[in-house]
Amino acid sequence: MPGIKRADLIFRKLANTKGYLRELEELRPKSLQEHLSNLEKKRAIERQIQLVVESVIDAGEIIVIDLSKQPPKNRKEVIIKLKEFNVISEELAEAMIPAISLRNRIVHEYDIIKDELVFAAIPNIAIAVRDLIRALSKFVTPLSK
Repeated sequence: MPGIKRADLIFRKLANTKGYLRELEELRPKSLQEHLSNLEKKRAIERQIQLVVESVIDAGEIIVIDLSKQPPKNRKEVIIKLKEFNVISEELAEAMIPAISLRNRIVHEYDIIKDELVFAAIPNIAIAVRDLIRALSKFVTPLSK
């Protein structure tokens, strides 16, 4: 189980995630047209999606490593393991997978990133990440005392 130092690290990562999420929501354009018209803002949004997803998954990865004593192979496995350890629900796992996939496409440029997809994903990512923050915090809080 995560110890005090590990719990502190998890809470720091979750606090960072909350900050990145606030920034993403501040950047969120009101319309697709607004999103399409500003290349600089589009790139900033993509970067915030990357930071939000990486930061919250990093927090989850610490829990997975502490519970399994093995690092997960990738970010999707973090979510799968959190579900297996009953840290998160099946529904939350299913909600996070698309966010991780989008983050991977952004970072690794697997294909051309569709601006419409990024714009539409912002609210779903925000909801899933907030739920994941709550679930990880709920799991770690009793262990940090």
